[in-house]
Amino acid sequence: MQRSVSDDPAENSKQALKALKCVAFSSKQMGTMLDRRRERLPCRLKAVVTEMELLRAHIGENVLSRPPALAPAAGASAPSS
Repeated sequence: MQRSVSDDPAENSKQALKALKCVAFSSKQMGTMLDRRRERLPCRLKAVVTEMELLRAHIGENVLSRPPALAPAAGASAPSS
């Protein structure tokens, strides 16, 4: 019968400590990654707001630079869609 846990308590302690260190390291890495993401978020939001403002300005310019639509002649029917 093969067991994954050693019969030696010192070896078991060593393996448990190694596993805990691995979990702690992974947790620290995840925390660091989340902190970086949180730090970048305001900058990314500002970039999105700036892009939206530019798009609004371009849309406004396009609408204002468009020639006025011609009014249909009297008695003429509007094209149906």
